[in-house]
Parts: sequence; structure tokens; C-alpha cells
Amino acid sequence: FIPKATKTYYIAVDSSYAASSSSSKGSFTLDVSEYNPPKGDSCAKPIPMTFSGTSATATGDTSKFSNTVALTYSDCAGASSPGKDAFYSVTLTGGKAYKVTLTPASTYDAMVYGFTDCSAPAKSCVGGHDPIGSGKVSSFKVNPSTTATYYIGVDSYSSTQGGTFTLKVEETAPPPANSKCAGAKTISMPGGKGKVTGDTSLALNEYGSNVSCHSTYTYYVGPQLYYKLLMKKGTTYKFELSPSFSSYMYLFPLGACGTAPAMMINDDYH
Repeated sequence: FIPKATKTYYIAVDSSYAASSSSSKGSFTLDVSEYNPPKGDSCAKPIPMTFSGTSATATGDTSKFSNTVALTYSDCAGASSPGKDAFYSVTLTGGKAYKVTLTPASTYDAMVYGFTDCSAPAKSCVGGHDPIGSGKVSSFKVNPSTTATYYIGVDSYSSTQGGTFTLKVEETAPPPANSKCAGAKTISMPGGKGKVTGDTSLALNEYGSNVSCHSTYTYYVGPQLYYKLLMKKGTTYKFELSPSFSSYMYLFPLGACGTAPAMMINDDYH
């Protein structure tokens, strides 16, 4: 527990059983001590990562830390983060593209996320991923416009889990222009038909998980590519997506770029 102000706090020793139950009362010992958290236990004291060539690597063990950041499903990584977390800082160069990869031990369900402001990790989120499942590798991409310090959190979906991991930040090829909504590619419709091919492997996740377009708990945390199409009033259009991966397709009107699209018309799962 970290008090935000110097003042007296009251500690209660209680029971969930009624006073008439023998399980509700008994002797005990209470120990209190000041705790000096290790470096990396909070975003305020992150462990710095240094590049060697085009990559930076760190290893750690979240079981040695406490839980200092608790994100919700819609904040950053598409999952809540009540687990023990470790934090790292790294300087990323503007104009370059990076991939952050977390490889955890097989004993726990880990997640990774990145942000720029320790006081507001959800609002400053730049990407995150929780593949859901023990030992699964998670990753996200970031393409900073200016050189700045980024914070990376290694966390867990479970409040009782933690373990060893390897964290890697590496330079990658730049993402395609239409990885951002503002750079959407135009779909031509000669004869009333249009077709495009693409690959999201190098794309970014522009809006974190802050896209709402589905009646269930679905958060679009994967990389995406954007396209734009001039549609005629009163005309019916049919969209068919043939992906090689687990994908969603959603549609929203002109003007939604710039903030997380909120006026979704429809989506489709593949």
C-alpha cells in the first residue's frame, strides 16, 4: 500500500463469519514493515532498455513485483491487467518503426502494452496485446512521429500469476501508409466492382482497443489497413473479405478519422 498523503490510517482485523461462529474470532499476529520496491515495480521507476544495434532485450520475473497498473478490457491490450507487473523505459526514434515482443514462461498468461505517460497509461496507450493463454507470445508495433521515451508494461490477465519472461524491442520495416486512417487507399469501382489485396503483417494498431463496433466484448487490438470508397446514395453494396487470419472488417463514415471511430455502421467477423 502506498499512501498519497502523510496521515494516520486505521487497520481493521475482521472476519466474514458472524460473531456467533467460532470461526469469527481468535488470536493473530500482524506485522507491518516499510517496503522498498525494486526498480521496475512501477512506471515511476522503470528499468531502462538500451539498444544494441537495432534491438534492445531484457529479461525479468513478474512474480517479484506488485500490481501497480490495472487496465480494463478497453484500455490498451484488449484484456484487464490485475496481475503483477514490471515496467521498462526505452527511447524510440521518430520516423522509425518498432516491434515490441514479449515471450513469457509457459506457466502464466502474460500481456504487454506500451504508453507515453505514467500518470495516464490508458489514455497514452500506443499499443498492446494479450493473446490469452499461458506461455503465448504477445507483440505490438509502434511508429513514433517524434523521438521520445516510451514505457512498456509486462503484466498478466490473472492476479495470482507471474513468472519469467524475455522482452524485445526491435526496429522493423516502416508500416504501409494506409495503416493509419488518414492514409486510407481509394478503392476504384470500374463497372461497379472493386478489388484490393493487402497484408497487415507490417501494419500498426492505430487506435489501441478504443474502437466500438460490436455487441459483445470485442476489442480491435490487431494491426489494421484502411481503405476508402465513395458510395452512392440509395445503392446497395456487398463487402466480402477472404482473410488468412482471424479478422474483423468494419465500416464507418467519412470524418471519423482523427479519433477512435465511434460511429460504426457494421462489422463482420472472419
